[in-house]
Amino acid sequence: MTLAIPPDHPSLPGHFPGRPIVPGVVLLDIIFAHLGLAPTALRSVRFTRPVRPADILVVALDNNRFTAHVDDHLVVQGTLA
Repeated sequence: MTLAIPPDHPSLPGHFPGRPIVPGVVLLDIIFAHLGLAPTALRSVRFTRPVRPADILVVALDNNRFTAHVDDHLVVQGTLA
């Protein structure tokens, strides 16, 4: 599944002006919404690279483990509790 964070997302102007990156909590919220999940707990989450507005994310869910890549670079991975 692919998705992109809209460049006009309301969290971006303050995070960081001039070179916005998507806050981790926003990234997780959008990933889970697109996966149709409403997790109540996460066992682990690791952010490995910043995500910029309009980056194309490739998201995968395998059992209780999720990943997201931009191009071929892992940007976030985690495990649902």
